[in-house]
Amino acid sequence: MALPDFKKIWENQWNSRSIIMSAGIVFIFLLGYKLITSFSQSSPPPDIKVVEVQTVALDTIVSTARFIGTIRAQHSTTLIAKEAGILDSLLPAGQQVKKGTLIAKIDNPSIEKAYKLSLAFEKIAHDQYDRIVILQHSGTSSKNAAEEKKNAWIAAQKSLAEAKIALEKTHFYAPFDSTIGVFKTREGTQIKESDPIVSLYDMTSLIVEFDITADILPKIRDSQPVVINGKEHPLTHVQRMLDEETHMCPAYVNYPCTDCLIGTPVDVDLIIEQHKDVIVIPFESIVIQESKHFVYLVKDSKAVLTPVTMGLREKDKIEITSGLSTGEQVIITGQARLYPDINVTIHQPDAVSS
Repeated sequence: MALPDFKKIWENQWNSRSIIMSAGIVFIFLLGYKLITSFSQSSPPPDIKVVEVQTVALDTIVSTARFIGTIRAQHSTTLIAKEAGILDSLLPAGQQVKKGTLIAKIDNPSIEKAYKLSLAFEKIAHDQYDRIVILQHSGTSSKNAAEEKKNAWIAAQKSLAEAKIALEKTHFYAPFDSTIGVFKTREGTQIKESDPIVSLYDMTSLIVEFDITADILPKIRDSQPVVINGKEHPLTHVQRMLDEETHMCPAYVNYPCTDCLIGTPVDVDLIIEQHKDVIVIPFESIVIQESKHFVYLVKDSKAVLTPVTMGLREKDKIEITSGLSTGEQVIITGQARLYPDINVTIHQPDAVSS
């Protein structure tokens, strides 16, 4: 009896151990599966950056220097008072006048009175000479008397000429076809000799005057392109001599304009150098590392750091003289987030908008 009972007890214990071992194996399997599943779910996907690119192509780039110019009339003058008196402006500012038009005058009673007296004296002397000549022909007057009257008439003519010149000095005439500027002295004001009265401008021939720095003067020549208000004009003339005050060289551009104001400042972009059919990319594409210049290219969906050599720069564009070929795709934004061989995908704006 003891042996069968022992055997039965052993079999029951073995079955229990088998069940526990099987349960443990299943538990370990489930725990491992959970851990693997959890790890695979928590692992981040490969880092992929969205970038914008530009296909490398040939273009034209120019190197320019910007200056501030001033619109001026090529022909202009300021009329100066040559006598004292009261200003009387006869025409308003802004009116166009022909050459020889009387614009203003100075009221000076003493000069006007002297002219009228000289005019009267000249007429009297002339009449007296005419009468003495008639009397001389009739034999009732001598030759000496006629000579005296002639000399008196000549002296009266001289006095009249001087009085007329003095009167003309009180008149202001347009020296050429022009436009009247703003009077520098109000009408009715007492003025004195050498006071400026008014400026006249020929609005049909305007120029833009600006100063060029000496460092770029060797690169400048007459007829060089200049861009003003978006339009290109040839450089008319550059003075190849430094101004003693500004230490710059004056330059001029003929500037046809029908509605410009004299004295208006304008931006002048002087084209110093121009390269055609060269590789040009946005300047923001450039990456600087250890004082060297690079760009990121997209190749096989990866960002490839590529060294480049730069040429001319035009505002936000740069010429690339080596390192790039036409047709390659240059990353133009987001370079700060990149590193070599990172996975990238190209931004498709059309796809996003649709």
